[in-house]
Amino acid sequence: MACTVESCAVQGGGALTGFFRSQGGEVIARMTACQTESPVGPRKLRGSDLLLAAAMTAAAVVLTGDAWLDNLRVAINDEDMGYVLIAPAVIAWLAWVRRHRFAGCRARGGWIGVSLIAVSWLPMLKIGRKRPAYCNPTEFTSIFRAAPDSLWRALLVVLYTTGLRLREALNLTWSDIDFGTGQLHVTRKVAAAFVQAWTPKDHEMRTIPLSQPAIDALTAWQSIAPESCPYVFMDRGRWQYYRQQVTDGRWSSRSDLVNNVLRRFKTLCKRAGVGRYTVHDLRRSCITNWARRLPIHVVQQLAGHSDIKTTQQFYLSVRPEDVAEAQSVAAALLAKLPKSEVTDPKLTHSGPKRAFPGRQAFSSVSQEQHL
Repeated sequence: MACTVESCAVQGGGALTGFFRSQGGEVIARMTACQTESPVGPRKLRGSDLLLAAAMTAAAVVLTGDAWLDNLRVAINDEDMGYVLIAPAVIAWLAWVRRHRFAGCRARGGWIGVSLIAVSWLPMLKIGRKRPAYCNPTEFTSIFRAAPDSLWRALLVVLYTTGLRLREALNLTWSDIDFGTGQLHVTRKVAAAFVQAWTPKDHEMRTIPLSQPAIDALTAWQSIAPESCPYVFMDRGRWQYYRQQVTDGRWSSRSDLVNNVLRRFKTLCKRAGVGRYTVHDLRRSCITNWARRLPIHVVQQLAGHSDIKTTQQFYLSVRPEDVAEAQSVAAALLAKLPKSEVTDPKLTHSGPKRAFPGRQAFSSVSQEQHL
């Protein structure tokens, strides 16, 4: 007897269902029936739930508030760290998108979740705060030698000796560099031809002196840089792509003028056999070098910081040379003190153990003489 497609599908499905039931599929069927016929709704929030949430929020503010404020202060004052500011927006967006799932969660007893949240707070505490990374001149020389071409050598020297933020360096044009006076200018850019509009903050616009190694590296790169390219650190391949995109009107202002800088710098550090430095560590190292010889307010201005506390707290590293110099300063101040007599360490260490019996003996002898 012929059957339609629908009837055959129904018959086949019934046979398949019977097979699964014969193999224990009735268990799955009962679980499905329980879920579809009598769903268990989420437990309503209680006053104790709100009280616990408020207590955890207060604890988070007390324990990690200062750390979050430090992060926000750095993000506001430093463009390269500005991505930190989008974290609250991302968290709020995720909570809104998954609000229905959160509403369907069933509350259960226990302290496992609370314990995990508490443990996650520990790294935010101000216990053993990590010092800013410092790349010493020897390590930087190793990185410099690992550079593949004159463009990268110029970029590395400029970053290490001027303390520019990466975004500031990539927006540099040749007109910002005065080879005659040996100065570099961080200024606003107005959209014109192949130059994109770029506006740093008021306190970030500044003039920075160029060292002779930086001038030499820039001069060497300028002699072979792509012709007509306004940007200092744009190679030939990127310039051709960028010029075509701008000409066709397809260039997006959100695109990076120079890409893959962070990844390439990481490769250079690995090739040079030095620590895991970031591009921003070159800026920190430059500011640390400045702070050793220049007044702190001058360092603040050269670094482009609006708040001097940012310079002091996040950009100054203690170098091994500083520790040695501190020791020599202390030694020089106390050079006229009379030297202490050198004693046998064994006698010195055992002195406290023998002192008390000696006093007892002396006391008894003196008492006998007194009597």
